[in-house]
Amino acid sequence: MAGQSGLKKKFPKDDTVSRNLGVLPWPSYAKTHRGNVRKVNEDSLLCAPELGLWGVADGMGGHEAGDVASQMVVECLAQLNWREGQAITEKIDLIEDRLLAANDRMCALSKQHHQGKTMGTTVVLLLVEGSVGCCLWAGDSRLYRIRDGALQQVSEDHSQVAELLLRGQITEQQAINHPNRNVITRAIGASERLSLDVMVFEVLPKDTFLLCSDGLSNELSAEQILTHLKQDSLQLSVEQMVARCLDGGARDNLSVVVVQAPGEHADGLAG
Repeated sequence: MAGQSGLKKKFPKDDTVSRNLGVLPWPSYAKTHRGNVRKVNEDSLLCAPELGLWGVADGMGGHEAGDVASQMVVECLAQLNWREGQAITEKIDLIEDRLLAANDRMCALSKQHHQGKTMGTTVVLLLVEGSVGCCLWAGDSRLYRIRDGALQQVSEDHSQVAELLLRGQITEQQAINHPNRNVITRAIGASERLSLDVMVFEVLPKDTFLLCSDGLSNELSAEQILTHLKQDSLQLSVEQMVARCLDGGARDNLSVVVVQAPGEHADGLAG
């Protein structure tokens, strides 16, 4: 698992990393970039189509070892191994157990090596099995679903701005440039008690899912995201979104994973 020593950063990243991980019947494409301002990429990607599992973890900028924290989450989840016929509810429990263990470890490492300073990361995950999907998340990394030409945000941001919006204290327009828009209220490693949100939903043929860090969602509007996702290939959609962010400033690290359901669900999978 990543970060055994606490201080050594064992997972350096290039400026840009692309992974074409299209494995039928769930093609996907992913890319992460440090952006135009940050010196280090603290985002990490999880692409495990053999597990039906994809994710984005955004290490907390300005804190200690954010890149190690995000990679720690990705590594512990990539080591999962499902039993044949295992129910999706059991898989969700195992994922939660791994994230809770990662949270405990980050808190311990923070006390041992970083004078108690937060070592943390957001996370958003997509787990699929047949026509059943599940989103698990903490923080403001997002999952979107594109169905019948419409874009819907599945996850709900754990942030101060999201709470202000929910209470009606600010408008969506005010939220765009709010001074606290990057202040999150939940993250792996942020406190000894981790609270994850879990949402289970139906997956329809040809549903497309987008997982991203706030480096992408803060740069592109919903309309821009939807326009790019109408390209002929997942790779082209992802490459164009990242390029547009870089042209627009890209003040933060940015990561994106796009996954598409097959036209028909395979026989024998949960539905």
